[in-house]
Amino acid sequence: MGRDDDELARRTAAVDLVRRRMINVVGHELRTPVSAIRGLADAMLTASDAELRGELVPAVARSAARLERLIDDLLLAAGVTTVLPPAAARAEPVGPALASAWAEVGAPGSLDVRGDTGTDVVVRPRSLGLILTRVIDNAVKYGSPAVTVCIVPLGDRVAVEIGSTSALPDSDLELAFEPFFRGEAAVTTAPGFGIGLPVARALAEHDGGSLVLERRGDAIVARLELNAAGPGHE
Repeated sequence: MGRDDDELARRTAAVDLVRRRMINVVGHELRTPVSAIRGLADAMLTASDAELRGELVPAVARSAARLERLIDDLLLAAGVTTVLPPAAARAEPVGPALASAWAEVGAPGSLDVRGDTGTDVVVRPRSLGLILTRVIDNAVKYGSPAVTVCIVPLGDRVAVEIGSTSALPDSDLELAFEPFFRGEAAVTTAPGFGIGLPVARALAEHDGGSLVLERRGDAIVARLELNAAGPGHE
């Protein structure tokens, strides 16, 4: 085989790997909310009005919302930017978004936050919470439950550093932002389908920010940078 044949074989293998990852994601992650909606719909056929209003309709709405989030994440991880938040950016404090993200992740204990939690950054509505939830969830899943957050003002930027002790190898860090990538250590540690960090980075970049992973001693730190709110931002 010549050099061109080798390159074609490499690209074909890469495409096949992405295809198999996508099939795995769709088969395992999307099936759960779809099956829930199907079961709830069957139950609604014979339910009383009280059961419909009190239990079944809210459950269908929750499952549909979960399905919508999964599809949006998949599209965003695949580079489809039309699902990005369209509203104008505005000033939002970091502290409340951290608290909400920690509560949504549902990790034990409390979040150790250092720095001014009243610091404002400029983001589109909901984006900050979406970013932080994914980054914190990643830190909890693949590190120790004790997660530390440092809020660092940088003039016209703000850095939010989220770290936890982790034994994930450096080879996994290098590919952490590749959609659907999950190294062997990650696969054996926690369930998932490898799009949380790619989605978080896409959301951050949509608001003019950045997201990187760094190893610092025995910890892995996700460093999120966003524009600081200045005069004129509400």
